[in-house]
Amino acid sequence: HTLVENAIKHGIAERSAGGVVRLEAAVNGDRVTISVRNTGRLDAPINEGGRGLRNTMERLQLMYGDRAAFTLTDRTGDTVATVTIPLHADR
Repeated sequence: HTLVENAIKHGIAERSAGGVVRLEAAVNGDRVTISVRNTGRLDAPINEGGRGLRNTMERLQLMYGDRAAFTLTDRTGDTVATVTIPLHADR
């Protein structure tokens, strides 16, 4: 939820031409990867992110420890937030 909210608020809301938010999810073995891609460039490094990104990273760490991964990247004019977590929480 936070990643979609950020994509809208920071990615496309202030663009006069609007933009696009795309959600993708894939299962690869015992892991799930969820990506939120939005029109717009990444303005600051992830370590300078706002409260929403910090909360997301902290929640992932608390829930999954080192079994979760989070990245925020700039790809050809789009910003992509990607979360990878275990498919089954008990593994």
